[in-house]
Amino acid sequence: MRRGPLFAGLVVALLALAPPVDALAERRQVVHMAQHVALLNLAGPLLGVALPRRVLLRWVVTAAAAVLPVVVVAWHAPVLYERAVRVAAVHGVEHVLFVAAAMAFWFALTSPIRGENIVVLFAASLPVMVLGLGMTLSTTRWYAVYHEPLVRQQVAGAVMWGAGGAATVVAAVTLFYAWLSAATRSEHNRQASAPSASGNTSSAARSAHTT
Repeated sequence: MRRGPLFAGLVVALLALAPPVDALAERRQVVHMAQHVALLNLAGPLLGVALPRRVLLRWVVTAAAAVLPVVVVAWHAPVLYERAVRVAAVHGVEHVLFVAAAMAFWFALTSPIRGENIVVLFAASLPVMVLGLGMTLSTTRWYAVYHEPLVRQQVAGAVMWGAGGAATVVAAVTLFYAWLSAATRSEHNRQASAPSASGNTSSAARSAHTT
């Protein structure tokens, strides 16, 4: 268990779910969306990275990449979204599923880190970006539970695709750096072991010749 990411993830989750923030999220859609971004793009990934590493099959990574956007998009359907705003218990279930899906996704994405996982990251984030963009460009209210001007919904959508997209880019750069560093270390280790193997072969040949 990696203590640094674990502690940081818990702090982000606690701040995002603190009673004052949670209460404000029930009345302000922008705050609600910022709360989602914090859980999906900060708390969940940090907690997922904190878990002990395991070597996973490719289909596990694919499944995790498919589950995350499905969970996010489903909870933004009006019937579920408005239910979550009105009922605290449903809102809590929503948050648990968001964090769990993000944790599973990032655990799979880094077990181990592969170059193609960067493509998986962007593929998984694309449906959420489209959802946020649709919310921004819409000229009608999506959720009747809010008594706010349409512009508040548009700003909330911009928070979803803007902040979420920025977090995805940062995550992709971080993944690429980690993958490149691991590949470089592996190559250095291979080159370092090559002379040793060659030397052992030469010594064996000299011994055979002397004998």
